[in-house]
Amino acid sequence: MSPAYALTLSMIWSILLLLNTANAATRLVNRTIDDKHGDEKSGTAPTYFPLLPGVWADQDHNGRIAPDPVHAFQNTFIAATYHPEYGHTSVTFDFIGSAIYVFFTIVDDARVEITSKTECNFTVDGNIVGYYNHDPDLKNPAFHYQQLVFQKDDLSPGHHTFSIVTSDVPYHVYINFDYAMYTTEEIVGPPSANPLLPVSTSNAKITSTSTSLSTTSSGSTGPSSISITTSISNSGSPPISATQSTPTVDGPTSSPFNSSLASSSGMNNASFIGGIVGGSVSFVVVIVLLVWVLLWKRSRRHRVEDLPPHYTADTNGMSWTVQSSSSKGTTESRMAPFAALPRVNFFSKRNMPAEHDGESSDVLQETVQEEVRSQRQHQLTERLRIMMEEMQVLQDDLQVESVPLNSSEEQGNISDSSLLLRAQIVNMERQITQLRQLFQSSWAMGLTDDPPPEYTL
Repeated sequence: MSPAYALTLSMIWSILLLLNTANAATRLVNRTIDDKHGDEKSGTAPTYFPLLPGVWADQDHNGRIAPDPVHAFQNTFIAATYHPEYGHTSVTFDFIGSAIYVFFTIVDDARVEITSKTECNFTVDGNIVGYYNHDPDLKNPAFHYQQLVFQKDDLSPGHHTFSIVTSDVPYHVYINFDYAMYTTEEIVGPPSANPLLPVSTSNAKITSTSTSLSTTSSGSTGPSSISITTSISNSGSPPISATQSTPTVDGPTSSPFNSSLASSSGMNNASFIGGIVGGSVSFVVVIVLLVWVLLWKRSRRHRVEDLPPHYTADTNGMSWTVQSSSSKGTTESRMAPFAALPRVNFFSKRNMPAEHDGESSDVLQETVQEEVRSQRQHQLTERLRIMMEEMQVLQDDLQVESVPLNSSEEQGNISDSSLLLRAQIVNMERQITQLRQLFQSSWAMGLTDDPPPEYTL
């Protein structure tokens, strides 16, 4: 498999992943946390405190207060009677979402020896966010099932820990937890022609009937399954205290899920449209990058097939042997004379004319020596510059050769080319070092016509 083909397959796979992610949308859904069965998604059940025998009892072992489980959510509930010596009682569970709703079974029991008063705080992530109190109607004993006692729909989306806590009161309190419901986001595909409603709704109004239920709760309004009289305020309430008063107010009539339905539908459509646009843009960008990479790979392959030359100077330093190696393992040699560099007629003392003697001979000798030194220094400088440029080319090619490829067929050849490039770089570094040393040699200073031994390679 060629590198270009493997790269093409990788790009196509990336495009498919991008399009699949872009087409994904989210919608709001409601999920329940049952007292017994736990979270409908994860199955995790709430934790109850204290863990003393006989404190928490389910629908099958509920003692003298016996609500009918048929009317409870999933036919289950769990209840406890708080005693001051317990310190506190609590129900705790985790959820991921932006809204939470809590439902109790409320009891009105006229028997003096029976505790049916309900009172508790609600905490989110350790902070008190609500308070609920119900004083039983002793004249109209009854059970009120699946009653919304708390809701909060302005939480930041994410993980939260919710607790129902009763503590620091000097009297007995009855808590009957049925279930909780939270709103969260789930990832869905493109909407179908007849999309299902993402959030369950209820349009029933809460009105007053002959059954009266006097309560106090903090939080916002919410739906209920039966007609009752209830009071829910928007302002925060203080924590439980022994002297807390219990006002009675007519209940609200709005449903907490209507706005969720509208916002969820709009969010779903907007997310789908945004996904299509984002996927199209990503596709165009990836295609452009693919074309650019293929062109770059082709140019790099040509450069590998004609690697930069390796130079060796002859005894006169006027021509170099050029050795190049292609990616196919072949090697060629050719002569590369430096025609652009001027040849110098080097004069030695023994070749000086006999008529030049005395001071004139010394002046002439110094002039010729300076000319020879200047031309040899210039020649060495030019050669050093060219070798440095070639060194840079070799290093660039070695860096390209070191880039890992997906193809397994050419790994052997590429490895051989890399080894050859490294050997040429090492040899050229040695030649550059020797060439720099020549600048201070007697030959380069014009004092002799014999080049130093290291100049003959």
